[in-house]
Order: sequence, then C-alpha cells, then structure tokens
Amino acid sequence: RLSVGWRLHGEGRGGHDRSFAATQDTFVFLDCLAHLWPAVPRQPLKAVDIALGGLVPVAEHIPDLFEARASGESTPAEALCHSLDRLNQKYGQDTIRFGEAPHHRVAYTGAKIVFGRVPDWQDFRE
Repeated sequence: RLSVGWRLHGEGRGGHDRSFAATQDTFVFLDCLAHLWPAVPRQPLKAVDIALGGLVPVAEHIPDLFEARASGESTPAEALCHSLDRLNQKYGQDTIRFGEAPHHRVAYTGAKIVFGRVPDWQDFRE
C-alpha cells in the first residue's frame, strides 16, 4: 500500500492511499503515486508524507491466484529496478534516478529514523 498525506499551513490535513499486488517494481510505486498526487491540495502545504505499508520479506511472499509469476522469478521491470539499485549502490546515490534531478543537492539521503530495529551498515551507504 502507498499512502500520501499532507498538512496545510494553519489547520487541515488529509490523505489517501492505494493498494496494489506485492512487487519490487519502482514503476508500480510511481504509477500509484501519479494516481494519488492530484488529490494533494494546490495551496501552501506545511508537510507532505509518502509511506509504503504492508511490506513483507520476499521469502515470506505468498503469490496470489492471479499472479502471473507464481514461480517467484522477477518481472522484467523488477529486474530493471534491481539493476538500477545495484548501480546506485556501487557508484553512489543518484547515479541513476527516476525523474528530474532537484535544483538543490542534498549531501546525504540515507537512513533517517529506524523504527523497531537497529540499523545496519547498508542503511548508511549511499
């Protein structure tokens, strides 16, 4: 599930979410966000949050009846996303990215707040 929430300056908040089949495909996440984003008010915002929910480890994923790849192999889009992740891990953050680069450069975008576990070294590698 992907959720988009917002807080307005002054009072007011809202949010929407959308569910989808289990995936490791960034393009599915971006498509979901594209459907939710128009609901975000076009007025001064205090905060916007985007969260993924219902996450399960790959080893614990149980394919549903209609899942085309019940055997567990990656779809072509998931394989592409895994390749992009490996390139970014090897050559540094934003080596390859989805969309336009921001006008400002953030020096570090790694682990921020970890709930329920101690972060490991890979959480800090970007």
